[in-house]
Amino acid sequence: MAKKLNENNLAEQPVINWLKEMGYDYEFGPDLAPGGIKAEREFKDVVLKERLKRSLKRLNPDLPDSALEEAMRALLSFEHPNLEMANKEVYRMLTHGIAVEVREGKEARGRIVKVIDFENPLNNEFLAVNQFAIQGIDKVRRPDVVIFVNGIPVAMFELKSPTTESGTMRSAYEQLQDDYKRDIPDIFKYNQVLVVSDLFDARHGTVSSSWEWFSVWRGIEGENEKHNGVSELEVLTRGIFHK
Repeated sequence: MAKKLNENNLAEQPVINWLKEMGYDYEFGPDLAPGGIKAEREFKDVVLKERLKRSLKRLNPDLPDSALEEAMRALLSFEHPNLEMANKEVYRMLTHGIAVEVREGKEARGRIVKVIDFENPLNNEFLAVNQFAIQGIDKVRRPDVVIFVNGIPVAMFELKSPTTESGTMRSAYEQLQDDYKRDIPDIFKYNQVLVVSDLFDARHGTVSSSWEWFSVWRGIEGENEKHNGVSELEVLTRGIFHK
């Protein structure tokens, strides 16, 4: 019997395969959830805390554990009534680091905790997870693929099967905007890239992008490349998510 066509084997799996080829680690979402074989998170958690903790230690070897714990609390507990403002502040933490105080003798000195190593990208931990179930305010939501850097969910793919009439990029965008933002707003605080695709065509945007501003990614190494026979989804995945 022919294998049933669904979102997983049509869209999720190719994305995961491309990311693995690019050196990403991979985990199946249910394995990380309570009762899973690795069980490293609660259903409400959107940040993989143990991965973040060890990354902060690796990136800031000269800082005491107390400073790293302070930075981690700041990143995990930040709240703002406006989701876009929360996203902007978290972006600042990810790109500029988190200010903490470290006591040196009788003096307290300001230091910066690095969250992502931009000078040496390979010093970061890159992970792709599919079917990442999150307990939302009213419902459980399962983003198709989530990209983590040092345990932080910086990107999300919503992938639709082209075998159904409702499997459009616009429906994927509306699901992110209407359902996910309402039910699992916490993940959007950390998000930097949203991807929607119907397997062939693909668009990317940000938390604040309207549908009109979701756009095609033009190349892997540069905008003027020719990729005959290569889907927009593959070009986008290999282009945006190169380490």
